[in-house]
Amino acid sequence: MIRSLISCLVLACLLGSVCTSSAQNNATKRLLHIINGPDPDDDEWLISLIDAGPSAIPALKEIVERSRDEERRHMALNTIFFIGGPTAISIIRRELVRTRNDEFKGSLAMVLPSVDTVDNRRELTQMLKEGSHEVQCAVALPIALLRIKDSESLLQAVPDRDRCDMSEIDIALMWIKKGYWRVSPTPEGDRWAAIAAVLANGAPNLDEDDYLFDNDVHGFWKFRAAEWSFNPGEPDGSPNGPKVKAYVGSEGSRALVSVEMICGRLCGTGYNFVLRKEKGTWKVQMVFLAWIA
Repeated sequence: MIRSLISCLVLACLLGSVCTSSAQNNATKRLLHIINGPDPDDDEWLISLIDAGPSAIPALKEIVERSRDEERRHMALNTIFFIGGPTAISIIRRELVRTRNDEFKGSLAMVLPSVDTVDNRRELTQMLKEGSHEVQCAVALPIALLRIKDSESLLQAVPDRDRCDMSEIDIALMWIKKGYWRVSPTPEGDRWAAIAAVLANGAPNLDEDDYLFDNDVHGFWKFRAAEWSFNPGEPDGSPNGPKVKAYVGSEGSRALVSVEMICGRLCGTGYNFVLRKEKGTWKVQMVFLAWIA
C-alpha cells in the first residue's frame, strides 16, 4: 500500500514537471518565433519574454554566440537583458568586455538590480563614482531601485545632472530620500501585488497628487492618509490622469507593469517596469522609458 502510494506521488511529480517544462518550452518557442520573424511588434515581444522568463535564456544565449545575423543577435541580447537574472548579467558583462562599448555599461547597470547582492550594489556605486556622465545618468535609477543610501552624496555630486535626458539623478535622489511609499492591503493575486510593488517603489511620471486609473478592473489608485489605496469605480475629482496596466507572465516569476501619463495631444510619457517574484514577493528589477511624446 505504502509502495503504491509512493509510486503515485512520484508519478504525479514527474507529470507536473513535464507539464511545467512543456509550458515553458512553448513560451520560449513563441519568443524565438518573434525574434526570428520580420518587423517584430514591441508589445508582443515584451509580453512573450515575460511569459518565457529565465528558461528562455539558454536558447537566446545560443543565438548571441552563434548567429551571424547582427540584428537578430542584438534582439536576443536585448531579450536576455530584460529577463534579467545571474546568467543575463554574465552575458551582458561579457559583451561589455568583448566590445569595449560604453553603451553596455549602461545595460549592465540596468540589469544588476535583477540580482540584489552586496557585490552588485558595490559595483553600481563604483560605476556612479567613476563612470562617464552617460553612465552616471544610466546608473541612477538602478541605484534608486535598490535604495542604496550610501550613493546619495555621489548622486548629488554628479555635474550637470540636468543634462540627464529624463532627470534620472533628481528622481533617484527623491526615491532614496523617500524610501518606499506605503500601499494599503490589496486583493489577493499576483497582478495586484505587482502593481503594489510599483507604487511602493514610485514611477517617474507619477506623483502623490495623481489619480492612477486601472481601467482593466474599473477603479483607481489614490494617495491619501500617507498611503496608496485602491478604490473601485470613478473618482470624485478629475477623471483624467495616469493609467496603469499589468501583465503577469505564464512562467509565473516575471511581470510587466506600465504607467502612462497623457498630458496633451503631443505630450506624455510611458514607463515600463519589469518585476520578478522572489520568495513570494514581487520586486521591481528594472524601470525604463517606453515612449515619450
